[in-house]
Amino acid sequence: MKSFKLRAGGCWGVIVLKYSIDIDMILNLNYANILINKRKYISKYAKYFINTDSDTITKVVDNIIRRRKVDIENIESALDLGCGGRPRNPFSARKLYGVDAREDLDKNVYKLNIITEKLPFKDEQLCCVTAYDFLEHIPRQIVVDGEVRYAFIELMNEIYRVVKVGGYFLHVTPYYPAVSAFTDPTHVNYISKLTMEKYFCLPSLGAATLGYGFKGSFDHVERKNIRRKWIVELMKKTGVE
Repeated sequence: MKSFKLRAGGCWGVIVLKYSIDIDMILNLNYANILINKRKYISKYAKYFINTDSDTITKVVDNIIRRRKVDIENIESALDLGCGGRPRNPFSARKLYGVDAREDLDKNVYKLNIITEKLPFKDEQLCCVTAYDFLEHIPRQIVVDGEVRYAFIELMNEIYRVVKVGGYFLHVTPYYPAVSAFTDPTHVNYISKLTMEKYFCLPSLGAATLGYGFKGSFDHVERKNIRRKWIVELMKKTGVE
């Protein structure tokens, strides 16, 4: 019998072999050891590099809704802004709407220029509004017929208007200083982790107190950062104006 050291998978192990053993068997044993170690590593750390960004966002949103004990059983209606062809429904609303540049009435998706037009819903019609990768596409200022308008603040007024008192606004947005917030040339609105809390939520309400035109108020419920790329934020309409 002969004992010798064989390096496998980054660790030194001892394999006892007969002189007559085939070299292919040595290599096979070495490869098998590498696979075993790799599988153990993947099993332990899979959540860090197997989950996609989309999976992670979904889990974070679901955890926030559950942790904050949102009564999803009573969420009757929800609106997803800039939804494309697939409105998201994290609150499990029984009636789901979407607005986008393209119309799909079979899925209750209405065509709308969200930058300049009002949301096609009555006051306090909806239980919640969501915006996934959307707010960064809304310009902060626009000029219409020679008049400067604050399009982002006007949109926040519309969200506040259509949500019921006690209802929710949830957004997922690439945020400063992540590179992803700036790389896309259609990103024209840069959100920081304090934008919503300081300008649209009590007690600061900067977009109202500084005369920017915001006419509502939210409570800031929770904020989570994902991989230093996205911010997930939940806000609740207070009804205090």
